[in-house]
Amino acid sequence: MKLPDDVIAHIQQFVRYDLSTSIGCTMFARQISEIRGEHISANTIKRAFGIIESTSSPSQYTLDLIARGIGYKNWEVLIGLGLMRRTSSFNNHCFFLMRIKIGEKLLVTYLPNREIILQCIAPAQFKVVKSLNSQLCVGDIVKAYQVTKGQPMEFKSVVRNGVDLGSYTAAIHDGILDIDIITEDNA
Repeated sequence: MKLPDDVIAHIQQFVRYDLSTSIGCTMFARQISEIRGEHISANTIKRAFGIIESTSSPSQYTLDLIARGIGYKNWEVLIGLGLMRRTSSFNNHCFFLMRIKIGEKLLVTYLPNREIILQCIAPAQFKVVKSLNSQLCVGDIVKAYQVTKGQPMEFKSVVRNGVDLGSYTAAIHDGILDIDIITEDNA
């Protein structure tokens, strides 16, 4: 799954190569490897920027390496500082979870007849406050950076009763049906 267009546009500001081309992505991968001393394949960059089609999201390692390649400490800092002032939380059916305010709730629905409500408790960290037909339980603490309609929902970690259960992916087959910020009007 390619990075959202506004994220790509932000990264493009720091890269002298055209990230909408295969050669530009290859040169960016080479630049990251040379400057950072950390290897990243050109195909990984091409998948992140949509040159090569992919059904999975870039790994956290890839995201952090891209962020470091343009001068940010890590991906969380890039999303939190670099994009916070430029775009809203919602863009083309994609929610950037670093931008959801503490206390706000997200309603996420997916097949078959599954629904969860997540309440933001810290940047990109949520408490499950409702779980209908989901393997997630009320009280679970989950961490994720973005969710996109039509794509699987990937949590970097799930903590249940103080125990880290590791990563978790939901809506694998059909993707997320709907995502909405719950307000007083639609509660």
